[in-house]
Amino acid sequence: MLYALKYGFVHQPSEPATRAGYNRYRMEGKTPNSGARSIGVVAIPDRAGCLLTIVTVMWLDEFETRSGSIIGE
Repeated sequence: MLYALKYGFVHQPSEPATRAGYNRYRMEGKTPNSGARSIGVVAIPDRAGCLLTIVTVMWLDEFETRSGSIIGE
């Protein structure tokens, strides 16, 4: 996760967070210790302080979970 935050990219526009005045961003990058798999990190930066809230971390190359597909198929 830290590697993706340091070397990853934001490819999509930010989305408003549930808290007014904050936006969430999805960083994407490759991981060096898992065979260069793609990872996504959703984070909300706080511009007033030096804070970063991590919302979720996900593998971008996995499309299914145990309960079924995350894309609705």
